[in-house]
Amino acid sequence: MDNKIENYQYWIDRDIKDKRVDWNHPSKSWIEGYWKSVNHPHRSQIVKELKKIEFDSLLEVGCNAGANIARIRNEFEIDDLNLAGCDVNKDSILFAQSKLPDVLWRVGNAKELVFVDKEYDVVLADAVLMYADPDEFNDIISEMDRVAKKAIIICDWFNEIEEIKDEHWCRDYKSLLEEMGFDAYKVKITKWPTKSGNWERNGWIFVGIRK
Repeated sequence: MDNKIENYQYWIDRDIKDKRVDWNHPSKSWIEGYWKSVNHPHRSQIVKELKKIEFDSLLEVGCNAGANIARIRNEFEIDDLNLAGCDVNKDSILFAQSKLPDVLWRVGNAKELVFVDKEYDVVLADAVLMYADPDEFNDIISEMDRVAKKAIIICDWFNEIEEIKDEHWCRDYKSLLEEMGFDAYKVKITKWPTKSGNWERNGWIFVGIRK
């Protein structure tokens, strides 16, 4: 793998004191910065696609500090909405637990999810699979498929073939979901306010609905 890619181990080991800024929000840590991105435009697009699915439970794989979970909980008026998040970084999960103690949070490896078959209606992965090499990816997507009862939503970078582009793995997730037996479609990410423009060039939301 290109050594510029922040691979799976990077996120496991990343210390809360890491000074790198991932999101444009003044914060005490990169984890808090992620939490403050709850109103980022692409989360609005994720919510829009979720509103097309009848669901009462959702698991986010690679949830970081839980910004997507917080946004989803605020957007949906569903009695007993069952939300869960897992991430390989223990500091992210501890932060998420402090903010949303009523959500189920787990430190866990996405290649071996600690959930039973078809436990959640929807499984979401936002900017996660771009860090997974082909071997890791196959394990992760298989686990997402195993746990998802109704749908999988992936927010990531598109490319017609699996390859490294702009220092991240890019794939045709629509076709992959179709090969897995889903009805699938993709929606272009229209706004990602960063200087690089990588997400506006490469970013899509992919939705797979079980037939």
